[in-house]
Amino acid sequence: METARKALGGSIFDLTCFDGTELIGFGRVVGDGALYFYLQDVIVRPSYRGRSIGRQIVSRLTEAALARAEIGATIGLMSAKGKEELYRRSGFQERPTENLGAGMTRFVLT
Repeated sequence: METARKALGGSIFDLTCFDGTELIGFGRVVGDGALYFYLQDVIVRPSYRGRSIGRQIVSRLTEAALARAEIGATIGLMSAKGKEELYRRSGFQERPTENLGAGMTRFVLT
């Protein structure tokens, strides 16, 4: 729980979706708040998938980042395998491209 509190506290902003009192979707943006924004933890409860909830979360988080972003800023993310189309439809492009190298990750295991 303490790790979750630290992680959420470090978010620039987040968005939660409820059906009544049931949490059905969540997403957040991390970064420096000016030049670098990263969509993180976009999650929709499995029984609610296929209803455009994920698309709406991505759209609203992206709009909020754009409202704060300076000229030349980057809004990035790492898609879960098989979820790339959700982000493509929201204007994100896969890497590598002719001008951009591959996105990379290093996990902390110890």
